[in-house]
Amino acid sequence: CLAAATQLNLQDIIVDGPSPTSLDTIVTATGVSEDLLRRILRGCAQRFIFEEVAPDQYAHTDASKMLRVTGIHALVGFSCDEVMRSAAYFSNFLQQTKGKPPSWNVPSPFSLAFD
Repeated sequence: CLAAATQLNLQDIIVDGPSPTSLDTIVTATGVSEDLLRRILRGCAQRFIFEEVAPDQYAHTDASKMLRVTGIHALVGFSCDEVMRSAAYFSNFLQQTKGKPPSWNVPSPFSLAFD
């Protein structure tokens, strides 16, 4: 959900103030379907990225405010893409190397993810 939220710039669409931002406002700003946005935002809210203060009403948390800091958006994008995708192959890598230092002919988790 974090990668989707940052790609949609939800951190900039959701207003930082006393009033929450409605799902309708977010749908209009992104052009993404209401159902899909609701799923993304609920996933983020479960991880304390945004807060659903009332049904279909969203506000910032301290975590989501950090996404507005210059550079953090790019770091999150990198971490959610290359790093997470590579991490998914780390157990395969450990099985191939049996936990020992790998030889050059064993593909790295990054290579397994992106080849």
